[in-house]
Amino acid sequence: MKKLIILSDYGLDDAVAGAYLLGVKNAFEKIFIVAVAGNVSAEVSLNNARKLLDASGADESRVTLVRTDEKEQKFAVLPEVHGGDGMGDLITESGKFPYIGFPEFLSALSGSGKDYVVLSLGPLTVTETLMKKLPKAELVIMAGVVGEKPNFHGMEFNQALDPQAYKNCLLYPHVIATLDTCRDAAFNLAGHRFAETSLIKKLINRAVALAEARHGDNAFIYDFIASLYLTHENIFSVVPASDEWGNRLGELKLKSGALKLADFVAEL
Repeated sequence: MKKLIILSDYGLDDAVAGAYLLGVKNAFEKIFIVAVAGNVSAEVSLNNARKLLDASGADESRVTLVRTDEKEQKFAVLPEVHGGDGMGDLITESGKFPYIGFPEFLSALSGSGKDYVVLSLGPLTVTETLMKKLPKAELVIMAGVVGEKPNFHGMEFNQALDPQAYKNCLLYPHVIATLDTCRDAAFNLAGHRFAETSLIKKLINRAVALAEARHGDNAFIYDFIASLYLTHENIFSVVPASDEWGNRLGELKLKSGALKLADFVAEL
């Protein structure tokens, strides 16, 4: 059983992905949540991660939280996408979950990374550093764009905040959920609301509501879609692709008829 490292920039979509993966039992030996900058600063990302882990009832023996605010990272706050606090303004309690520093975390890692899965859901500044330490880790990225319209200054958001780190990470064996992957019609949650019987459904409803306020006919929760690859690899194909910047990608594509996300969420 592998260990999972999730790099999240909290980010409402990160919160949905995190709540989902934390709820998947017996899939990973251990989960490391690395709070990076992106949708919010690294400090706010850490605070949001603590809130989410407390609200999820995360087990400290299974989950380790890692701070990265000592490392310089770019971020861009988008309240219309992620709410005022970056995580949809849903969890108001202060988080108390313990954490360790990134240098301590990095120094404790050993081996080439074959027993790790790295899920990168934010800008790739810290991901690049991590992959230098674990070059054989299975790398799953949410970033980039091939044919779809970019969403941030001519690029996909996670790519735009550190284009060089993005490019460098693609040199490792990887699969990547691009905007093209995530904007498949089967992933569109616009027009759907779910009985709020769990934290993840509350987060999803908030994400959909914010998306509909911007453009009523589509609501895609990108990081959630990338996280599905870790539990439902069989519903995706991996297709060689290249983008306008000359990057070569192992791009994820949903197999036709493999899943309708609204039905999947309703069963969570």
